[in-house]
Parts: sequence; C-alpha cells; structure tokens
Amino acid sequence: AEDTFLNSSTLIDGHRSELLKDTVKPEVKRKISGDTFMHISDQAIRDAGLDPNDVILAQGTLRPDLIESASNMVSTNADVIKTHHNDTHVVRQLREKGRIVEPLKDLHKDEVRLLGTELGLPSGLVWRQPFPGPGLAIRIICADKPYIPTNQQEILTVLSRDYNNK
Repeated sequence: AEDTFLNSSTLIDGHRSELLKDTVKPEVKRKISGDTFMHISDQAIRDAGLDPNDVILAQGTLRPDLIESASNMVSTNADVIKTHHNDTHVVRQLREKGRIVEPLKDLHKDEVRLLGTELGLPSGLVWRQPFPGPGLAIRIICADKPYIPTNQQEILTVLSRDYNNK
C-alpha cells in the first residue's frame, strides 16, 4: 500500500491533484490520504471476493474531526479548519450510501477514553497516543519540496518495533 499512497492523487473541486509524494500542501495531503484509504479498502474488499457495496466500514471518527472538517453532520454553517482523513469527499459519499458507521462520532477524546476505561479495556490501549497514521504524511512543516527519506525502511522498522514492544 505504501507505493499506492505515495503515487495517489484525488479529485479536488473537479481537478486532479498532484501526487501525494509531490505535494507539500497539508490540506491536499489530507484529502489524498483519506480518499486513497477508501479506494484501497474497496480493493481489499474486492480481493476478498466481496462486493464493496455489501460491506460497511466502521470508523473511529470523533466529533472534533467532524467539526474541523465542517461536516454537515454537526453544522450547516461552518468553515473548514482542516479536512480530516475520515471526512473527505469520498468518505462523505460512502456515508450517504450507508457504507460507513461511526459509533463514536458524537464523542470527544476524553469521553472515548472514559468509555474505554468503563468497558475494561487495557489502560495502555485507552491512554496511548494514536498510532502514526495519515498525520505523518502531512506534518512536515515549512517544506518547500516533498520529503521522502532515503532510510524509509529503517524508519518503518524502528516504528514497528517500538509499537510492538508496548
């Protein structure tokens, strides 16, 4: 999936974006990451011999994600602060088709942590910071060109090792 993400783009206001690996614009990166994840998910579903239209994706979308993305699920009169990968144009289309369920969409992070604690989930799971995901593709501040490290595999190995040791 790594190459698919790096070489992905998406439609933004009817125009094809540049590739994820070539853009430095955080908002464009967010939209590409979210839309690409949905396309990869649909392909994985097809590879499993299923029809994507018969599968429902559960997302951990929280209320702040929807607020910041100016989703009409929380407001009909808001401006986008930043698009979240779980509330892009493609995600909204899938949501309208009933293909996405978001059981935590009305909760904030502290409420989700309280819920996890009350359900008896391990504290390491409840209190950990989210595992690096789409944000890593976005958070290279003040870049004037895309950054792809030469030791990318080494970095992934260290992240994987550190994550698995928790």
